[in-house]
Amino acid sequence: MKEERDSAPVPILRSVAALTAAALVALVIVLITYVREGGAVLARLDRSVGEVLMEEGRRFHEGGARANAMERYTQALASSFAGAQNRATTEKLLGQLLYEMGDFAAALPHLEAATEGVYPQFNAFELRVEALIALDRWDAVPAAIDTWRRVAEGDRDRALAAHYAGRVALHQGDTAAAIAAFEGATSIVPGGRSASELAALYYAAGDRPRALAQIDAYLGSGAPGKRAAWMRNLRARIEREMQSPPR
Repeated sequence: MKEERDSAPVPILRSVAALTAAALVALVIVLITYVREGGAVLARLDRSVGEVLMEEGRRFHEGGARANAMERYTQALASSFAGAQNRATTEKLLGQLLYEMGDFAAALPHLEAATEGVYPQFNAFELRVEALIALDRWDAVPAAIDTWRRVAEGDRDRALAAHYAGRVALHQGDTAAAIAAFEGATSIVPGGRSASELAALYYAAGDRPRALAQIDAYLGSGAPGKRAAWMRNLRARIEREMQSPPR
């Protein structure tokens, strides 16, 4: 009986030993796998840190938490990105945020980075040009427009680039070049701001019918705000003048 009692725990000890050995083998496999692939996994995670911070910044931005958004965008640009396009997007987002805050000088480098790289952010070109105008850096606007035209893929961008070329010509006092640029813009996308500029220039030149046509094109494109009200007032004035020509 004593021998039976002494030998009873042996199967249990053997099972425990087997389980322990299996656990050790599994641990060794995990360690080997980590040594071989863990670095690559961590590298992939490290490369996507920029994207994570960018998305956090975007959520703060959309929620109106500008200080938090700026912090996240800045942290993202100091981090690694899985794709260069996402870095360009972050440059655009930070530039847009700074532009919205009225800090045009701080916004400009980010807007330039967003538009000059391999993955130009088309919706950053207009902000870039507007920032230059706000800073009274008209001399730098033509180069920005040239870049915009060179990479533009859609009618909207081509029309906007032509519109700003007209703005530059107006600033330089070249009315003929301005009219040509605005006409080029409206030939691509009728209506819009170029139509309102043309209406004013045609009216100043005494060409009331063409001014009316551009006013109608501008208002027909659904333009809101003070400029639309000014266009309606100009239209009423032209109609009165056409009904009562000078004697």
